[in-house]
Amino acid sequence: MSQCRRCNTNKCYNCLKHIHSIYTKDEHYSCNKITFNYILKHGYRYVSEMIWAFGEYKKMFDSDTQIRIVSVGCGPSTELYAAAAVFHSTHQILYDGFDLSHIWQSIQQFNINNFDSQSYIINYYNCDFIKYVKDNDVQSDILVLNYFLSDFVKYNTPQDCDVFMNDLVCLLQEFRFKLIIINDVMLLYNNGTGYACMEKIASKLNLKQFSLFRRHFAKPNQWQFEYGKKHDDRILFKTIIPEILPYEPFETCGSIQLIIQCN
Repeated sequence: MSQCRRCNTNKCYNCLKHIHSIYTKDEHYSCNKITFNYILKHGYRYVSEMIWAFGEYKKMFDSDTQIRIVSVGCGPSTELYAAAAVFHSTHQILYDGFDLSHIWQSIQQFNINNFDSQSYIINYYNCDFIKYVKDNDVQSDILVLNYFLSDFVKYNTPQDCDVFMNDLVCLLQEFRFKLIIINDVMLLYNNGTGYACMEKIASKLNLKQFSLFRRHFAKPNQWQFEYGKKHDDRILFKTIIPEILPYEPFETCGSIQLIIQCN
């Protein structure tokens, strides 16, 4: 519970809904309580969506080896928990999370403190992802953009978004990543959405070099179309702490996914 009174209430989720609204472009996560509520409300859904993706492509990677995962705009790193659920028994996980915001640092430090340092090597970077990859010649097994593009396009100019996507496509064309998983909100129109960015990236790739897979979890409403194939929407990362229940975590998956595999 926060001390602010948005919408005549002190429930943090009202602030979170306001920030997530497509009409809010001048306000972002502004306090730790909002980020904690983000985890309690959305965490199980986001982890489960990534578990489905990781699980389906686990066979790409040899067992008993390290697997390196790079996440752009990682925030609280829900994909790290998904990777732990899928790969923990077969791989050592090297996780590099990039995020320019400092608001997630307490959660990121929690992750570092609570994952076994022998099985998980976790690093966070508060710097430009594209520049870091180029300067350090980064190669990785999996690149994750987990609810990043919709956030990026919302708070940046169209020109900045085009620059980022062109730079990202250049990295993909250099085969720096074996598998790219883009998981984002199911807003299916052409401007200012993660979907629009996903399709712009897809349009720039040579389909002889990359295989593309599109899918959705939630059934489209009357104004939406089916993005690729319908996927099972069950939550795989179950609520285990009773204290979370009052926050009413989402009970089904709801994103769209574009999965890009290097041929």
